[in-house]
Amino acid sequence: MILKKYVPNLGNEGDMVTVKEGYARNYLLPRKLAVPAGEGALKVVAQEKRGREARILKEQTDARVLAEKVSGANVTVTKRADEDGTLYGAVTTAEIVHALLGAGFPKFNPDSVHIHVPIKKVGDHAVEVVLAKGIAAQLKVAVQAAV
Repeated sequence: MILKKYVPNLGNEGDMVTVKEGYARNYLLPRKLAVPAGEGALKVVAQEKRGREARILKEQTDARVLAEKVSGANVTVTKRADEDGTLYGAVTTAEIVHALLGAGFPKFNPDSVHIHVPIKKVGDHAVEVVLAKGIAAQLKVAVQAAV
């Protein structure tokens, strides 16, 4: 069988695996997770693999370019704070994504923003934005007290 999608404990997309007939017939084939390994299927899988590799390479290149832009960026988040500069609530990843969107960047997934230490004070803070596997950028977030 040739896997069309990732199957836990079995393999990744494009892998050729040997499984019992019942597992293939009752689980893999009905869910369209695999196709029988034939001459035509091998050619299709090879072609899909080349396309997938090209797509991943393009995504990596785009992520590197975006990482350079994000690394030099400064965004501002405004939150309510007391007289000492302590925020009434910590800055969230969604607020940082919103600030990036306001600064002209594309919409990021809030899960890609990593705040290593909770931001609970007014001032400048460093935040990491993961753009792709192995590609991250450091972002400067300036937190201001709302008037």
